[in-house]
Amino acid sequence: MKKTRIKTFLITTIFAMSFSLNSFSADENYNFHDKPLTQSEINLWKYKMERISIKNNLGKWEIVQGINTKLGDMELLRLVGAEKIALERIKNVELKQNLGNGVSLLGLIGAVLSGIILGNIIKVNNGVYYGAGGLGVSAVLLVVGNSISPVISDENSHVITLDEAIDASDSYNKKLREVLKLPDSIQ
Repeated sequence: MKKTRIKTFLITTIFAMSFSLNSFSADENYNFHDKPLTQSEINLWKYKMERISIKNNLGKWEIVQGINTKLGDMELLRLVGAEKIALERIKNVELKQNLGNGVSLLGLIGAVLSGIILGNIIKVNNGVYYGAGGLGVSAVLLVVGNSISPVISDENSHVITLDEAIDASDSYNKKLREVLKLPDSIQ
């Protein structure tokens, strides 16, 4: 039993060492010469790392710089000098959100008051009618408030449209090619 273990150990050790020795000898046959990059090759690599593209995955699009750096709408618009567009749209969205949140809050307060009236905590003549009516109006206010208030905090929501993002990225890439003195044929 011991002899079998020793033989197995020796065979695996020799086998492992032969692979490691072969890997060292393979490096000697590989001729690798450091070749300095030309300025045009450096500029091409810079372009590939800084260009902006729009990735579209199943109807959800995102802005990507270089290989995998995700950008937001504002970052893209800042790069092309058009952030005023987004700032105006964000102000409008915030105004709608504040209005919708206010209407929803009124609906919530109305629902609480209607519940208090229905529960006879506050005695009111015909409390059932006032409470039920108040709950109906409150429900309508909640639905209206939530429909007025757009949600832009979702990761797939954008302040700009897809066409605007494509135009801005094309503009940025064109200026980048000009700065790096690359032909327009490079995408």
